[in-house]
Amino acid sequence: MADEAVDPAPPTASTAAPAVAHAAGGLRRWLPRLGVVVLALGGSALAWSCFAHGDRSSYTAPVARLAAASAGVTYLPRGHLYIVAQPDGSLLALDEALPQPAAGTSGCAVEWRPELAGGSFHARPGCGDATFARDGTAQAGGAPLLRHPLRVAGKNAVVDIRQCAAGANGPARPCAALRPGA
Repeated sequence: MADEAVDPAPPTASTAAPAVAHAAGGLRRWLPRLGVVVLALGGSALAWSCFAHGDRSSYTAPVARLAAASAGVTYLPRGHLYIVAQPDGSLLALDEALPQPAAGTSGCAVEWRPELAGGSFHARPGCGDATFARDGTAQAGGAPLLRHPLRVAGKNAVVDIRQCAAGANGPARPCAALRPGA
C-alpha cells in the first residue's frame, strides 16, 4: 500500500504567501493601466460634451459683449450672419446672403464696412454694388437683408441660425427657402 495517494498537507503561511504576492503583483501591474483608460474615457466624454453638440441651430452670447463689439457689429461665421446693435439698444441678427445678387453671380454676400458712410453693409467684390443700412434696409432700393429671429433671455441674446424672416415682422421660415437660388 505504498502506492496510496497521500493528501497533501494543508497550505501553510509559507506556501500561501507566494500566491497572494503573485495576485497583488498582477493587480499592481494592471491598476495604472486601468487608471489611464478611465482618465482617457473621462477626457473623451468631457471633450465631446464641450465641442460636439448635436444641435447647432442657435447661437447664444451675452448682450453686453455684443453691444460692446467693434461698432456694435459681430460676425458669426458658423451662422453666416451679423448681430448688429442698433442705436436704440436693440439687437438685430442679419443674414449675410445678398438678397438680390447681380445676374450671373452665386453665393454672394455682404460685408460690414465701418469706415464707409458711418458704417454700412456692402456687397462683396464681384457681387454688384448693393448697400444696406445697419438695420438691413436696402439703401438704393431692392430687398432688405434677411433677419434671423433673435430674443433676449436674461443677459443673453439667443439667435435662431436656421430660421430667417424676409422683413421686420415677417414669419420665420428655413433660411434655405428664402435665400437666392434656393
